[in-house]
Amino acid sequence: MSSNHGDFEEKVFEALSHRIRRGIVKTLGEKGKRSFTELMKDLNIDDTGTLTFHLKKLAGFITKTPDGYYELSELGLKAYSLLKSFSKQGVEVGRAGGKEAELSFTAVGAGAESVKPDLVILSDRLSLRVDRELLEKVRSMGKRLLIADVVRVEVDEDVDPRLFEEAVESIQDVVTLRVPKHLETLAQLKARSVLSIGTSSGKRSLAMPFASMIAGAVEAIASTVARVLTSLTPRLTTKPSESREHMYSMAIENAKAIKLSVEGGFARVSQGDVGRVEVYRRDSCDFDVWIGESGEVKVDLNGCEAYITLPKTRLDKLSADVSGGIVELEIATGVKNANLDVEGGAVKLNISELQDSNISIDVSGGVVEAKLNYSAFTGESRITTEMSGGVMKIDVEVHKNTTVNVIQKGVGGYADIDIDEELKLVKQGERVLSTELEINGGYAKASFKAKK
Repeated sequence: MSSNHGDFEEKVFEALSHRIRRGIVKTLGEKGKRSFTELMKDLNIDDTGTLTFHLKKLAGFITKTPDGYYELSELGLKAYSLLKSFSKQGVEVGRAGGKEAELSFTAVGAGAESVKPDLVILSDRLSLRVDRELLEKVRSMGKRLLIADVVRVEVDEDVDPRLFEEAVESIQDVVTLRVPKHLETLAQLKARSVLSIGTSSGKRSLAMPFASMIAGAVEAIASTVARVLTSLTPRLTTKPSESREHMYSMAIENAKAIKLSVEGGFARVSQGDVGRVEVYRRDSCDFDVWIGESGEVKVDLNGCEAYITLPKTRLDKLSADVSGGIVELEIATGVKNANLDVEGGAVKLNISELQDSNISIDVSGGVVEAKLNYSAFTGESRITTEMSGGVMKIDVEVHKNTTVNVIQKGVGGYADIDIDEELKLVKQGERVLSTELEINGGYAKASFKAKK
């Protein structure tokens, strides 16, 4: 194989190793030149940062016209031709181990275990456990494992260095990677766009050795989280089908407090004109519902689907403990005290009409996306967060004349905090929002914006 041909293969692999970049090349190849906005719509991308990141990664494959449109370069057209030929065979671009390896091909399916020559790909997951049995199976098939687009990856203690070296190709676009102490060095070598690597001894370090690389890593990680949450959206918006067994139904006359505990399955809490709890079973299902006369509602779930509609009154307390599954909490009339404890799974929290309130969010794993919208209040409101792992994204919106105080502390992880310039200028506002972010692991992004 010639040197030029090898360079071309390497460039193509790097360009097409991510599904968003493959989508960009395919779109420009099929539709011709496109604007930035058109590409966002074509690829169903919600934020500009994600598209900008991947456009930069395609330098040399795309060009920008004088009128601001993107189109494929000569190299991009060659890559598109290769992509078309692969698509006809139902395959995507991958790579075998070693610097001198030929391009190999492997099918890539969202959330699926993709098995084709050379690589087994596990992707698009909230968490993944890698044990000796899995790696021995991959090695016995004559393949190597590529892990991508996973929030948390944990490697078991029983995996020895030789097996890890022979069976694992790469671990990329991962927020947290936890490995035994004896695999730490190998994990550093195989990690790509991994925010933090922790060991069983509790030691945690940034996988990116230089500060200049952190921004790129965070962009990739934010993109990963967005894709994970997007992949959950159909489940968050799908009503139970008739094929599911209806297990429980009970009216809620009034609700002052709700306590939710979810180990698995799906739960949605919202507000409506009529209060009610509905529970459905798909496979195995364990649940317990208690409704008190004084307005307390308690729901425990493991493997069920629950739809909880509360009457439209301001809650005194909202409490949710989540160790697995998918949970959506949407409160339109505000809450006095909210406590969210997340060890795993995915949680979407949306609270409007907040006033003088206390919000506490504790994240040790999983994904949390919170939107907190404050009305005009007097006095002080508080947000307290503590993170030791996982991913948390908080968007806060307050009235313009609000003093926003943010204190960040902790010894690990990564926090990205953005406060409107308009809010930074408010020193003695009509109200105060005090926020404390303690980040000891994982990735947190918090934004504070003034209402327009």
